[in-house]
Amino acid sequence: MAAGFALDYDRVIAVAAERAGGKAFWYFRAGGAVAVDTINDAKTHMAARRLFESGLRLSPEMLLAPQFDLLRHVRADAATVS
Repeated sequence: MAAGFALDYDRVIAVAAERAGGKAFWYFRAGGAVAVDTINDAKTHMAARRLFESGLRLSPEMLLAPQFDLLRHVRADAATVS
């Protein structure tokens, strides 16, 4: 499944999913996430949709940080808007 628009990206980062066999391929342009393709990873797909709909920024450094939690990141942004 895809979310966002993977056009003119300059970096791709593959991230293993919590679910065995799952993977997400994140596409970045100018240091910000622009799209993600997921395989057997519905949790990341849905969180990414929320991320892109909100306009929230996600950098490669954030994504690769050992304790980073995408769903928590998206939820924290939603809480500040409410």
